[in-house]
Amino acid sequence: MGCVQSTDDTSKPAPSDDKPLQSPNKTNGQSPVKELSGQPTASLPAISHFESNDNVDFNDVTLDLQSNEAADIENDKKKREEYKIGEELGRGHFATVHVATHIKTGIEYAVKIISKSELHKNLGKIHEEINILKAVGRHKNVVSLVDTFQDEDSFFLVMEYCTGGDVFSHIVDSGSYSEVHAIKVCKEIAKALKHIHGQGVVHRDLKPENILLDNTDDDSAIKVADFGLSKLLRGDDQVMRTVCGTWAYCAPEVIRRKPYGPLVDNWTLGVLMFTLLAGYHPFDIYGDLPEPKLLRRVVNVQYDFEDSAWDDVSDMAKELIMKLIVDDPLQRMSLDDFLESEWITQHDHMQSMSNPLPKSLDNMANFNQARNKFRTMVYVKLASQKFRKSIVNELPVEK
Repeated sequence: MGCVQSTDDTSKPAPSDDKPLQSPNKTNGQSPVKELSGQPTASLPAISHFESNDNVDFNDVTLDLQSNEAADIENDKKKREEYKIGEELGRGHFATVHVATHIKTGIEYAVKIISKSELHKNLGKIHEEINILKAVGRHKNVVSLVDTFQDEDSFFLVMEYCTGGDVFSHIVDSGSYSEVHAIKVCKEIAKALKHIHGQGVVHRDLKPENILLDNTDDDSAIKVADFGLSKLLRGDDQVMRTVCGTWAYCAPEVIRRKPYGPLVDNWTLGVLMFTLLAGYHPFDIYGDLPEPKLLRRVVNVQYDFEDSAWDDVSDMAKELIMKLIVDDPLQRMSLDDFLESEWITQHDHMQSMSNPLPKSLDNMANFNQARNKFRTMVYVKLASQKFRKSIVNELPVEK
């Protein structure tokens, strides 16, 4: 959940967009909109928190969709009774995410509740998602699967619960931000991706909503969440063709409907790094581009460092971005090279990287406001769809 898939036919060429890409400080006399507080979060991923003393054997996490469903439901009753389901954290097309407290230990988790009726004939997707989560396993920088069970109406995926929220919101709320902070976030995202790829999994839906803080501490671990669109590569099948993800963070080869591999995640790391350092998206500065123009700018790799926010960012950071946001995936920087770069390993010796980035922080406040507005629209649309469906279901049937 938590991904927005376009229904547009991207096989058609996007309209030409010759207008140069403007930086956020080029507002044509218009003042940037201040961030609004209290926006509802409408489409959160399955977020979570894991206690190290909770000895979970991830090899025992199973949900056999091919076995007798009635027997599975009966066997899972005791599991369901072990958890107290609490407040809703977010929702998507097929699932909601709630806080779930393990009654015996008092540990809080996030449970993703997936409606069987909403999925209809696509129940195999749940099996695949669980297989992916099992393959990923446990890692400091990845949200892990803890348990699964089902009842007559739903499947339940119990995940770690990240109480710190998403990183981008935390940065704005903290009121203080430097390049050193961005280095920590990018380093831990890259470590997560290296682990995920090493397990034969490609994430395919990295975006700000899926980059979470384990807790509210200053040194909290960064965790990558939501494997709902991920792909488990098997044997010789190392190439993907499915067009999926969130357009603004998709690599050009996905948009062009070309075969692609794990390096699509490296592209997105570059996009996230750009956004973390400047506070705005490289291809959609104000968050309001029509989709055809956005796609055109992505496939043309049309971005720049002209905004004044980049005046305080190191050249090393810009060089890394240019090595990640590369059209040809074979020329894209590897995760190993990224993690071994001076920007990651030598920043402690560079005092300038500890200097505040006030312009980037202001930009990110506007960026978060646009994200919250979009999530509110998604939430309202989902609620409207459910209401219309309930009305239709209650209409009398003519005989």
